[in-house]
Amino acid sequence: APGHRELMVVSLNDRVVAERLLDARSGPVAIEIDAASPFVARTVWHFMELGMRHILSGYDHLVFVAGLLLAARSLRELAIALTAFTAAHSVSLTLVVFGGFHAAPSIVEPLIAASIAWVGLENLMRKQHGARWFVVFGFGLVHGFGFAGVLMELGVRSTAAEIALALVSFNAGVETGQLAV
Repeated sequence: APGHRELMVVSLNDRVVAERLLDARSGPVAIEIDAASPFVARTVWHFMELGMRHILSGYDHLVFVAGLLLAARSLRELAIALTAFTAAHSVSLTLVVFGGFHAAPSIVEPLIAASIAWVGLENLMRKQHGARWFVVFGFGLVHGFGFAGVLMELGVRSTAAEIALALVSFNAGVETGQLAV
């Protein structure tokens, strides 16, 4: 079904060698089972790729970034806003993953939609966008709770170091995807 997602986990000798979140658009999946492949490099790339894909395939995020792009007066202003967004959703992701704080999707999803509408209205009505990064930071907190669902479905490992590596890598992927847009 179009909205259904499935977590695929491939294990070899009691060690997870691959994790993929599959959906209706997922094509064939090739997995290299290489016992010599270091955990850290695999984890970093996997979560960076997941973060980039989350941004580049999420229409709500693309519209949000487009709204920021249209109002930015310079690349510096845009980069500051995007970085504020990433920093904020990093905070909410950390609250969910480490702190056990959860926000219901029935609250988060409408707030994400409202943030997109707000950026659009602000683009039409405001002449100056001086402290826009501050507003974007607030919206980033909300969007982070939406991102958290993806990470929690993947079961981001068990130790604090492994979880931190996954979070940093995912956020780096999100930032890379946003800057690419």
